[in-house]
Amino acid sequence: MRQRVERLERQGHIGGYTIVHPSHGPDSAVVAAHVLVYREDRMRGGDVLAALKRIPEVVSCDVLSGQFDLLVSVEAASLERVQGIWEQMAQMPGVRDTVTALALSRVVSRPR
Repeated sequence: MRQRVERLERQGHIGGYTIVHPSHGPDSAVVAAHVLVYREDRMRGGDVLAALKRIPEVVSCDVLSGQFDLLVSVEAASLERVQGIWEQMAQMPGVRDTVTALALSRVVSRPR
């Protein structure tokens, strides 16, 4: 293996090395939160849905039956960013209230 790497260096295919911190890769740890949203009017709450679609950290949004209107799942790089998203959601016109739960660990994660 070392000989192959040395040959690639001599041929110019490897031009340098860098340290890659695992928290910056595609499998880096994220802060996950689930936000239950109560809208002012669940039948005419399309503006809230449109605003949520514009937040890149919102990974899913489900319309619910029962007591809550929406279940919004957020994955962000930091707790501070989750808080900022929560504040943004709480101030949206048409949002009456929110209940937020941070995910402590993921037990099941299945690809679709």
